[in-house]
Amino acid sequence: ERMKKLFTKFENGCLSNPKFREAPCAATEADARALIAKIWEDWSEFAKYAFNKSHAVCYAWVAYQTGYLKAHYPVEFMCAQISSELGGDPKKFVAMLVEVRNMKIAILPPDVNDSIAHFSPSKDGGQIRYGFSGIKDVGDAAAEAIVSERKRNGPYAGISDFATRLAGSGVLNKRLLENLICAGAFDSFCAKDSRLHRARLFCNVDVVLARANAEHKRRLSGQTDFFAAMDEGMATGDAALEDSLRWPRLKMLEDELRLTGMYLTGHPLSRWRQLFASRVNMTIQEIATHAKKLGLDERRPVKMLGMVSSVRVMSGGANAKKGKRSKDWSVIKFADETGEMEACAFSRCHDRISGWIGDAEGVPVLMEGTVSSNHAEGEEPTRIRFALDAVTPLDGRVPLDGKLAVEMAYEDEQLVERTIELCKVLKRHPGQTPVCIKLKCASGTAIIIALADRVSITDELLEEIVNLTGPNKQLFI
Repeated sequence: ERMKKLFTKFENGCLSNPKFREAPCAATEADARALIAKIWEDWSEFAKYAFNKSHAVCYAWVAYQTGYLKAHYPVEFMCAQISSELGGDPKKFVAMLVEVRNMKIAILPPDVNDSIAHFSPSKDGGQIRYGFSGIKDVGDAAAEAIVSERKRNGPYAGISDFATRLAGSGVLNKRLLENLICAGAFDSFCAKDSRLHRARLFCNVDVVLARANAEHKRRLSGQTDFFAAMDEGMATGDAALEDSLRWPRLKMLEDELRLTGMYLTGHPLSRWRQLFASRVNMTIQEIATHAKKLGLDERRPVKMLGMVSSVRVMSGGANAKKGKRSKDWSVIKFADETGEMEACAFSRCHDRISGWIGDAEGVPVLMEGTVSSNHAEGEEPTRIRFALDAVTPLDGRVPLDGKLAVEMAYEDEQLVERTIELCKVLKRHPGQTPVCIKLKCASGTAIIIALADRVSITDELLEEIVNLTGPNKQLFI
């Protein structure tokens, strides 16, 4: 009788929770009630055989508490969850970060003036600020020293001020500064001063450390001089650092992934996804959802983007029936913004890509193939199979089938100057892909102008065009 009352309370709570109803499997009231009944039945059966009743009640109580916190305080709950995995299994840590993204909660890069040792809610409470201890080679001692100094003497004014104030802490070293820079922990200073950027800070780490240590020794000795007193704030400030060439966006994203386990300020596929918007029809997360709707032996054509994580070439071996050796094939693990999965390139496709796929780790690719799963319609698939028909690398090594179109506004007062600069950019990236300008008028009319230049489309080329024309102005037609 008591269980029936609790079930009614549980059912009403689920049905009145908008987030529960957002789930694809609870879209209608009938589906929602069926899901609730299934969850309750699974709980009841599990409690019967897994534990004695007292043990089961304790686990159920903890499950209720954590479920409540995740539903009503998702940011705070996930901060605690991710922080609990710091220093543990890297796979679990990365899985937690993916779960946060799936919950539509943004993870902000670390910041020397906002982060603490562990992951924490942002100032507005709706996002998660990356913690210092989650950065490679930034331990708890360094994290605590950074936060303690900030609490005692206020926000840091720049990387030079940061190094000077931590010079006597015992935690400041070259690797700490380099990793903080590459993880984006000093980006807030770059946002305030456009002359500063990660490459400039990184190239001046030795200078910053030397000045900070010299200043620390001077303060310990109590010595000063007239000139040091005059230019103390100027000569050691960030504006005095020697300039350098800016890093490409892709290099910065790779640094973020290497040091934090995730991309924090963007994704390498974002520009490719916009470029191939008319050709790509699926993400990894969408494949998992659609696979549930496929019938047994049913196949669905898929075109998608991915970053190659690893490649395994499988030997065909001897075929006893045909009396000859089977052809080699490959298993390609890849990832996008929504997850990671594997695809198989069987003999015909493998033969076409065997010349370059072996060293394609970290390369963005455009994939075409078919998806199938080994389950009856409506059941949960135990395995999703993605058989590839074609794989195209997007790093310039293979010409793309199509044309790059760059959209420009006819009414733009700087149209001539931008067009001249665009032609200079295109000449720096020679290749075999044709280019055209899509001249768009305010009336909605568009004029296509073919250019003589042919280019090799790479992330570097797209970055230069974006800097010139702005985002979302490039299409592949």
